[in-house]
Amino acid sequence: MIRRRLVCHILAATFSVCVVGPLAFTILDREPPFVLRDGHIVQNELKPGRPYQFNWELIPLNNKQCTATVQWKLVDAQSVMWATPPTPSLFVNLPRERRRVVGRGRILPSNIPTGPIKLESSMSFVCNWTQSFWPIHVEFPPIESVVSGG
Repeated sequence: MIRRRLVCHILAATFSVCVVGPLAFTILDREPPFVLRDGHIVQNELKPGRPYQFNWELIPLNNKQCTATVQWKLVDAQSVMWATPPTPSLFVNLPRERRRVVGRGRILPSNIPTGPIKLESSMSFVCNWTQSFWPIHVEFPPIESVVSGG
């Protein structure tokens, strides 16, 4: 009887270590693959209908291989939101603790009013299979600039 009880305890411990532990670690892994340090728009002067470039400085936190969906929203001087469709992105083997600058180019809408604008960005990361049900969602600080007359 004692031997049977010991075998049951060993099997339960083995199951916990081999199945429950890794599953719990995977579910509780909510750290994004990097931290954004700074964002800015490269051009000094923005004009309606013209291209612009914005850059983010980031610091990788880990060597996760993640897919991501990026969403950008531009809020103009009249508080009208100009959204882009979600864009897929991939983060693979970013070297740790080295700053990296990533950027995107866009074209300002031709009928955007002059005045201050705010570029809002958000990302949803999927770094393991459980996050396809519950992605890591990060809202980044807005980047501000001014649109001048055409």
